[in-house]
Amino acid sequence: NDTTRTNDFIYREMINAAYLNGSLKWKKFDFQIGLRAEQTISDGNSPTLNKQIVDQYIELLPSIFIDRQIRKNHHLSGSYSRRIDRPSYEDLNPFIFYLDQYTFEKGNPFLKPQFTDAFAIEYSLMDAIFLSTEFSRTRDAMTDITEQIDSTGATFLTHLNLSTVDNAAFTLSFPIPIGKWFMAENSLTETYASYRSPLF
Repeated sequence: NDTTRTNDFIYREMINAAYLNGSLKWKKFDFQIGLRAEQTISDGNSPTLNKQIVDQYIELLPSIFIDRQIRKNHHLSGSYSRRIDRPSYEDLNPFIFYLDQYTFEKGNPFLKPQFTDAFAIEYSLMDAIFLSTEFSRTRDAMTDITEQIDSTGATFLTHLNLSTVDNAAFTLSFPIPIGKWFMAENSLTETYASYRSPLF
């Protein structure tokens, strides 16, 4: 038995979820509201490395969309949502996968799911010209990182959680008629991203 190429990793995950969705019209406003409650129970056990990680958490994931017709051909809408992204099985598996004697990859059994809060506002004219701005903040954002072992010079790829990742975008979309039977759709976007972590 070659222990450097042997792995036993048992991962069990149970997700219980409940959903509520509704819509409402009030004056010139249209509302769509949703709420998802999730309970996650996970158990990652690596007999090969003698590691076991048990985790349990409950999260509320709301969403809301608001639309208002300001006047004819003019619409203003806004939205907010919170979502969860869980690590994959391969990202959690702590076993070492060798590419060569100086390069390997290993999972992180302590990797946590990431949560994103996203906001958006959009203005539309005649359902043809759109002006929008978006902002999102991801907490415990999952990312890949390469580290080196100084004593051996070996490098390895693993996965960890950053503190926060902020993303913002401003977009203008508009059509330009070219000839009688052809229309070009155009889009201009400005983006911003900020990463925060104890590693930096």
